Amino acid sequence: MKINRIIIFFIQFFSPLILLSQTVEIRGKISDSDGVAMSMANVSVEGKGVGTSTDIKGNFKLVVPYEENLNIVITSIGYIGKKINLKVTPGEMVKLNEALEIDIKELGDVHILGKTDMSGIMQKIEMKHAINIPNSGNIETIIKTMGVQSNNELSSQYSVRGGSFDENLVYINEIEIYRPFLVKSGQQEGLSFVNPDLVSSLKFSAGGFDAGYGDKMSSVLDISYKNPTKNKGSVSASLLGGTAHLEGSSSNKKFKYLMGTRYRSSQYLLSTQDTKGEYKPRYNDIQLSLSYSLSSKSDLNFLGAYSQNIFEFQPSERNTSIGSIAQTLQFVSYYEGNEYDKFSTLMGALTYQYKPNKDMQLGLTLSRFSLNENESYDILGQYWLNELNVDPTSGSSESGRNIGVGSLMNHARNRLKSDVTALSHRGSYKQNQIKYRWGTSIQMEEIDSRKREWELTDSAGFFVPINDTAITMYQVLRSDTNIISIRYAGFGQATYEWEAEKGKFFTTAGIRYNYWAYNKELLISPRANISFQPQEKKQLLMYLSGGAYHQIPFYKELMMLDGTYNTKIKAQRSLQGVLGISNSFIRWGKPFKFTTEYYYKQLSNLIPYKVDNVSIEYSGKNMSEGYATGLEFKINGEFVKDAESWASISFMRTRENIEGDFFIDSEGNKQEIGYFPRPNDQLVNVNVYFQDYLPNNPTYRVYLTLIYGSRLPYQSPEADRYDKFIKLPPYRRADVGFSKILKSEEKVLKSGNPFKNFSNIILSAEILNLFDIRNTVSYMWLRTVSNDTGEWSNFPINNYLTGRRINVRLLFQF
Repeated sequence: MKINRIIIFFIQFFSPLILLSQTVEIRGKISDSDGVAMSMANVSVEGKGVGTSTDIKGNFKLVVPYEENLNIVITSIGYIGKKINLKVTPGEMVKLNEALEIDIKELGDVHILGKTDMSGIMQKIEMKHAINIPNSGNIETIIKTMGVQSNNELSSQYSVRGGSFDENLVYINEIEIYRPFLVKSGQQEGLSFVNPDLVSSLKFSAGGFDAGYGDKMSSVLDISYKNPTKNKGSVSASLLGGTAHLEGSSSNKKFKYLMGTRYRSSQYLLSTQDTKGEYKPRYNDIQLSLSYSLSSKSDLNFLGAYSQNIFEFQPSERNTSIGSIAQTLQFVSYYEGNEYDKFSTLMGALTYQYKPNKDMQLGLTLSRFSLNENESYDILGQYWLNELNVDPTSGSSESGRNIGVGSLMNHARNRLKSDVTALSHRGSYKQNQIKYRWGTSIQMEEIDSRKREWELTDSAGFFVPINDTAITMYQVLRSDTNIISIRYAGFGQATYEWEAEKGKFFTTAGIRYNYWAYNKELLISPRANISFQPQEKKQLLMYLSGGAYHQIPFYKELMMLDGTYNTKIKAQRSLQGVLGISNSFIRWGKPFKFTTEYYYKQLSNLIPYKVDNVSIEYSGKNMSEGYATGLEFKINGEFVKDAESWASISFMRTRENIEGDFFIDSEGNKQEIGYFPRPNDQLVNVNVYFQDYLPNNPTYRVYLTLIYGSRLPYQSPEADRYDKFIKLPPYRRADVGFSKILKSEEKVLKSGNPFKNFSNIILSAEILNLFDIRNTVSYMWLRTVSNDTGEWSNFPINNYLTGRRINVRLLFQF
């Protein structure tokens, strides 16, 4: 018995040593390809359920049961994992130091891409990461958070790198989209053409895009609608309107359909503006996309849309304070009359696609785009301009000395009907490492326009401009236009991708032509880009892109200031280059991407213009040259896991010089004007989009957008020189949104529950213009005769944008 106790004692005492001899200890350090220690990397033994994570210095220690062959798996987010086979002996201590390389499933500009756009020029955006952006009723709201310039939340228009609103291309399924031409303010716009519910992805380029895209100087937005594989749909309602969409396919997947409708009213937003009255804006549309597979090699696709934007407004009064601490003025006006605008769009496109083999694709598209626009208003305003006496202690104010009094009357009867009919062919062919793309089109443009506008100013019994013998209109515009023209365009380009000892190269070179029979101008546009990805640092991408770009004239550029049309107008020209570098990296165990771009545009044959809200008034003559240059920085990634965020800051200068322009100074000397700021010369632009969620309950989410744009030059519409301007105040805006997923696809409800058949139910709330900042979009120039001097002067009256509003939205997906 005593011997048994001794044996048991020895077994208990030495058993840890015996067990230790049946284990293996693995320790070491994990770093990246640059030798930087990686924290939170996972180290595990395949099939054993044993693992650990590296510490802040990249070190780890792992004790595992002995087996002769152990498979050690090392992984980390954003890096290529490793599997290492070890042959070990019982009780052995193994030292394992390994380096991981970045996974080139790197970040795109908004989401992680399986394969990035190697040119570096196109930013790919996936809708699921951006659809929750506050105030995102229009798809362009997403673009505005990506670094472009936009100082008007009511408008879908934007400026890119110093260009005008008219210099941006928009495509849906390779079909060019046109905007209404008579729109003068953001409150008239309503809905943009693109329906966000139907979009699967979009690509955006701020310059340096290839020859496959059309003839405009600034940017391209290339949108792809969904290719449905399942039956789905959604319905949403908010304080600003509602949407509905359906998508699906037949059981044999040959027939696919996608349709959506929207209704929006901005009356709730417009009621925050200084001008009070009865706003009746209403905007609605319907879009339909159909696809049928004729065979394994051919498809037939149809895209159709109809939209109608109606803006009715009966103003009653306006009270606006302007000026500074030194002198504050109060503008008060009472109105009679009304405005009625109607903009209708009808679009249809039929595309036949044929794939003779896996390397070739051919397409033929017949499309027609029709715009029918009517704008009419008769508004009489009686105004008083007074000094405002402000008590600095209490903040109260009262009207003081009167500076001017009078009446303003504005009249318009404008209509425009435009039709663009196009027949186009596109094709592609891949041969080994080279991909060829080409296209050609013939387009007929019909424009029928009639414009009648006049403005009458009566100040203190004097008509401005002052005339002692007759009643004179301050401004009169009469114009009748009927243009039928033919335009030919085409391109050819080749893309070549190859690997060398130092890394991977990607290059695209092409040429584009455009001939317009109206002015008999032939344009040739060579374009190219090259990018390089180093073999040793695959997280880097360096690229250079550029070429010749042209802004072909259309309806607006043709009209001169007196209402006549310049039949000899030529295309504006831009020679531009873009140099960029992007770096994908891991921080806090999450993937990020940082991009820097420098660009320069040499501009010639320019048509000077002035901007008033979103209305652009061209001089109708090619008479200036200029340049635009800037530097942009962007970062995006998962600041919070599985929630994409991004931020950008840009610096830009754009100048213009009208040939032979001069003025006579006060001493009678001739002075050359030289270069002056263009209308979209904005030095600094900052954009931030951030999203987050509760760590323990990701069904609660928050979304924040911040926009800052420095001061823009604003030229008076009646100024006799383009270099005369005042500065708009900086644009500052913050929007925040909150959402709660009430029902998700993973949550199964009980039988009989009315919400059982919905895959997702999401309730969201948005605070628009969180800090209630009064942003100025333009000025109304008040021409009044001073009661003190008897001479007339111009006073700029701020036209403010919308104030703070709360929007609530309920979304059902099925």
